[in-house]
Amino acid sequence: MSEVMFYLPPADAEMQTEALSPLSALSCCCVERAGKWYGQSNRRHRIVSTSSALSNTSVEEETSTAAESTAETPTLRSMCHDFDLMSLDPKEKKEQDHYAVLGLAHLRYSATDDDIKKSYRNMVLKHHPDKRGDGGGYSRERLDAVFTCIKHANDVLSNTPSRRAYDSVDPTFDSTIPSVNSESKSDFLNVFRPVFERNARWSKGTMPALGDDDTSYADVDDFYSAWYAFDSWREFSYLDKEEPEKAESREERRWLERQNKAGRAQKKKEESARMRSLVDNAYACDPRIRRFKEEAKKKKEDQKAAKAAAAKAAADEKLRAQREKEEAERKQQEAEAEEARAQAEAARKTRDAIKKAMQRERKAFRTACKEHNYFTDDSAKRVAHMENVERLCEALSITELEELRKNIAGAEAATAREAFLGSITALQAKQQHDVEQQAATAAAAKRRDDAASAAKADAGKWPSDDSALLVKAVKMHPAGTVNRWEVIANFVNQHSSSKTSRTSKECIAMAKKFQKDNSIKAEVTKRAFERFDKEHGSQGASKESVPTERTEGPSGMQPWTSEEQKLLEQAMKDVPSSDPERWKKISAILGTRSVVEVKKRVKELMEKIKAAKAKKSTAAATASKA
Repeated sequence: MSEVMFYLPPADAEMQTEALSPLSALSCCCVERAGKWYGQSNRRHRIVSTSSALSNTSVEEETSTAAESTAETPTLRSMCHDFDLMSLDPKEKKEQDHYAVLGLAHLRYSATDDDIKKSYRNMVLKHHPDKRGDGGGYSRERLDAVFTCIKHANDVLSNTPSRRAYDSVDPTFDSTIPSVNSESKSDFLNVFRPVFERNARWSKGTMPALGDDDTSYADVDDFYSAWYAFDSWREFSYLDKEEPEKAESREERRWLERQNKAGRAQKKKEESARMRSLVDNAYACDPRIRRFKEEAKKKKEDQKAAKAAAAKAAADEKLRAQREKEEAERKQQEAEAEEARAQAEAARKTRDAIKKAMQRERKAFRTACKEHNYFTDDSAKRVAHMENVERLCEALSITELEELRKNIAGAEAATAREAFLGSITALQAKQQHDVEQQAATAAAAKRRDDAASAAKADAGKWPSDDSALLVKAVKMHPAGTVNRWEVIANFVNQHSSSKTSRTSKECIAMAKKFQKDNSIKAEVTKRAFERFDKEHGSQGASKESVPTERTEGPSGMQPWTSEEQKLLEQAMKDVPSSDPERWKKISAILGTRSVVEVKKRVKELMEKIKAAKAKKSTAAATASKA
């Protein structure tokens, strides 16, 4: 029952009113709803009475919630008009639209958790079997089935992982991709912008907007770079065909999980291909990309043209500089050639002048000699003097010849004769001196050549001591020794008494001679034995009576005792090698040995040490080869 109050509209100002009878006092009366309004009134009262038992919220909040549920907005009414809630089948709950079941078809994935809770609460209040009264003509089983679908929809949407799985396969999502055609190219932004906005919901991050015709190249490039690297959170576990929880064994459950995993991977691959196709089609249709490419191409062509122009200008400048350089060189060569010609001409004129002057002077000299009858009355001598005149003309310079002519021309016959004969004598002396000097020079050159030949010949000869050292070194350092011939040459140079330094090539040449001619080797061995016998033969008898602790020295030296050997070793350690008086100090420490004896003893010890080291290295090399 409801109380209704009626209010009369106010009268207009121009209306003429007249009181016919007085009004009675106002009274309240109850109005009973009938028809379809009766059922709505009953449902409203049930909602108000039940909401206090379902939550601790205030009566006003629950009343407003009930009013919201009963108020049918045009959008919800239109969406619910096409969705038959009472036809739901719990067996097909996986194919149902959960958002539509809860009345959130107009919000779908953008619905918040509060929206889902409120919608579910309203649906429970409206469709719970205990709240339906007579059921609107539906059976109890039908009402239970509908409520089961509502509860399942809430279970899916109120759980974050399951809701994400369901949103990933939202049946209302438009996954179509615009193709590459004239319409997509002409109206690119209007065609592709809603597609990118729809698909941006799957991104794990924020995706850049498509932009407009005035978007810069950097922003467009960032847009396509981001979409080509699109990372989707979309997964397809909701579409699993197998249910592992219904497996009868662990092996079957694992097999079903593998099947589901393979199906998800395939759908994920198809989704990646779809997104890639979307970005490829958009890139192919984007007029901004074509414009950017044309601008880049034009810029590249401009740069290429500028580069070509710069290269041409540089080449022209280089050619001009080269031509200027060649012209300058040509002018310089012409100037040098002109100067050379001038110098040659001047030199020729000078030579011609000197030659003419010489000819005049010779002619004048011959005339002067002829006037003096060549300084003799004897015809035989006159011929000899004529030859001497020609000899003087050839040998004397123009100055000497002029001076001699003046002495002859202006003098008496005796004085002129004396001057002529004196010049002849001086000429002969000079020629004789030149001949002697040439002979001396030739003799000196011959002596130098002979000395060089002798030195060369001596260099090829080896003294018997050096030959013996070479034979010994070849035996000490057999084939296989590292740097064998350098070691042999160093051994020979170190122990040789001659001052000649032998090279490795000389040692090789001499060793080859020994191999070709055994007589040379035999002679060397014989001489070495004779020298050894000469130095040590006189001590052969006394060697047997000498104690083992005494060491024999060279011929003419007393043997070194063990005490002297110890003193020598200690003195070698105490006196440094940098001391210029080292050997004198060591000899003074010993007291019984001279400086020469000390040096010889040290040399013998060094030879023994080197021989032992060489023998050891040879044995090691042989062992390594083996």
